[in-house]
Amino acid sequence: MSIKLAVLENLEKLSIATDLVVTIVRGLNEKEMVKVLDYGVKHDFVKEVFFLGCRFLVKPRHCLLIIA
Repeated sequence: MSIKLAVLENLEKLSIATDLVVTIVRGLNEKEMVKVLDYGVKHDFVKEVFFLGCRFLVKPRHCLLIIA
């Protein structure tokens, strides 16, 4: 996560307009939505915040989720 925050800091220093796009997975990261939205509101270089839902089409026991 520190690399991602460093990238955001660099984008802000360079005044590069940025959109935040977050994929939300129930039971995994939906609690992070408020933090992301707060970050976007507090930083003028962030122009939009998008939340995308994630749906699994197989039974969970057959599914492998990789988060980068």
